[in-house]
Amino acid sequence: MFSREARRRNKEAFLQKVGVHASSEDADFVEEARAHGETEARLAEVQRALAAYRVTLEAFADAGVSLAKALRSLASDKTRAEVDHATEREWRFKTVVAPAAIHALRELAEAPLARAARAGAVADLTAKRREARLDCDSFASRLDERADEARRRLDALTVACRDEFETFASKTTAAVAQAVGALLGCQCAVFERAAEACADRLVARDSCVATFAAAALALCSMNEAQLAADDSRALDDEDSPRPPPPEGVVEARRPPAPLAFPMPTGAAQRPEPITPKKSSSSSSSSARRRPEPSRHRTVLRPPPAKDQPPQQAPRPLSAPAPTTKPPPPPPRDVVVARHAYDAARPGDLSFAPGDTIYVTTKKTNGWWIGYLAGGSADATGEFPSNYVVSREHATSS
Repeated sequence: MFSREARRRNKEAFLQKVGVHASSEDADFVEEARAHGETEARLAEVQRALAAYRVTLEAFADAGVSLAKALRSLASDKTRAEVDHATEREWRFKTVVAPAAIHALRELAEAPLARAARAGAVADLTAKRREARLDCDSFASRLDERADEARRRLDALTVACRDEFETFASKTTAAVAQAVGALLGCQCAVFERAAEACADRLVARDSCVATFAAAALALCSMNEAQLAADDSRALDDEDSPRPPPPEGVVEARRPPAPLAFPMPTGAAQRPEPITPKKSSSSSSSSARRRPEPSRHRTVLRPPPAKDQPPQQAPRPLSAPAPTTKPPPPPPRDVVVARHAYDAARPGDLSFAPGDTIYVTTKKTNGWWIGYLAGGSADATGEFPSNYVVSREHATSS
């Protein structure tokens, strides 16, 4: 059972939805709330990407150890020392270098971002402000004496919400700057410093392994230079810049052309395989035995007889499909939006903080299906369940 205040607010929201009562002008605050919601979504995307980067670094270390062990099982006595050195280096990378970098990422990048995401009570203040806005509009339409008090409460909640918006933005900016610095430092510690030390050791060694390793380093440098030149030429050749892809869509890049570099000095050229010629008699006999099939085969069907109508596919014995669209399922629950959500995929449901949503289906992956109150029941869409709360919880808060 809803309280009298909750019923009055729901009635006012419904009357504003259908157009009986005009809602007050609140475009500035709605724009600020939408910008705050976008900042929260981007912060969550950064957290997911950073977690994926950390997991990939762990997988990279495990793959290096597995590769070194596989090479060690096939190494000869001549290359045993180099393979042992590579195995020791990969093992040290897995047990020392990678864990140290992962710990630094968690402490200096993930922890500040998590603290920034948990900071503030924007959702609660926004829901309370939505209720205060409905109270103000309802009392003003009724010429109630409580309209002045509701106006003062609405102004106080507006100021509090804007303060929370600024606090969240400042904490997010500081956390992102700290995460960028931590990422750059970990990259230098994991890759650049290790690459420099490996290059120094390869220059000092004198063996066939060192020769091929030096050739690989030189080839990588040449590849980087040519790829950078190709990217700059592609940018110069474009007459007009292309529009950026929509948010959340990754634009596919065309793979670069195969690189042609000269073989390093001392490496033997690989001879081309020579196919032995077949005798003319065998080739002619095989040609007679196996005629070359045509690329496009046309299948000709006989036309129907003139005195008989063309055959038609038999109709199914089941009942014909109904012409009317089945009614939508009844709502299972009624929830209230705590955060703004813009449809990122086709078929998603967009809503603003404080909107009432009728839930028709609750999926097990955390996405629910429903439609907005006051809208058409056919206009259903998916939305994340962690963006909404039950109406009882929203009313009690």
